[in-house]
Amino acid sequence: MRRAWEGLSRIVTSRAAVILVVIAVITLVLAGGATRLKFATGQDSYLNPGDKVSVDNRAYQALFGGQAMITVMTADPGKNVLDLFTAANRAKMVKLQAQLDRTQGVHSAATPLTAMNWNQALVAPAKGSKDPTSSVAGQILLSTTNRETSAARKKVRLDDANITLTRFSEAGVHSYDNPKWVQFLLFDNQGNIREALRPFFPTPPGVAPATHARIIVRLNGNQTTQQEGKASVAVTDAVRAVHFDGFTSFTTGAPTLLKHINDYLMGGMLVLGAIAVVVMVVVLALVFRVRSRLLPL
Repeated sequence: MRRAWEGLSRIVTSRAAVILVVIAVITLVLAGGATRLKFATGQDSYLNPGDKVSVDNRAYQALFGGQAMITVMTADPGKNVLDLFTAANRAKMVKLQAQLDRTQGVHSAATPLTAMNWNQALVAPAKGSKDPTSSVAGQILLSTTNRETSAARKKVRLDDANITLTRFSEAGVHSYDNPKWVQFLLFDNQGNIREALRPFFPTPPGVAPATHARIIVRLNGNQTTQQEGKASVAVTDAVRAVHFDGFTSFTTGAPTLLKHINDYLMGGMLVLGAIAVVVMVVVLALVFRVRSRLLPL
């Protein structure tokens, strides 16, 4: 067995040039497969396409969109969320909303102004009426109170509804230029951010002042990592280009993280491969005291 290995070594060393050429040709042929490598960090990486959960997930994303991008808006010292609804900031949110809506790869977007508009529509009296109880929110509260079976709980609901009606009347003009109206829309009777608005104004009960708001952007569903990455960059750039008076903003989300990971893997593997070659050259040159010591490389 030893003689066989020695004979093979003599053949290799005597025809080193030919063997290197053959190895180089084989390496180049096999290297073509490297161009078919793909990085996948989406749902399909760990779900079989035919599985029910995968099928349902694709259907869900087709209807409601895919990953979310979140922009956190933080008030400067001495400011709070009420300062977000100045005329200048509202105009910027309207413009940003329109830009996000037409951004390729974006399914839907909602700013704090969008959330406030929803809330204002709920409390607005029915068309042709000035009675606040005719609003959608008023009708919901009346219906809930009438269905209450406990006299004590019913009294609590009625007392809270009376406070709401009083605040509604005292708020004055229903305009965002009126701070009292903005305060009525944003805060409940206990002085906390209304529960339905907390996804956009994430301040828990009992914490004051409220100094944070969110812009939520939902990207199109069933996109590739590259498509999501491109859309995430477009969203981040659009938000970064807008400065809201009295606020700083920061945008992030799973699509941004996945783009960074994907870019790192694609670039990192090339760097790692180059480092590995250098390390191998150093090891072979220093450890093996023989001719053609780099041949194994």
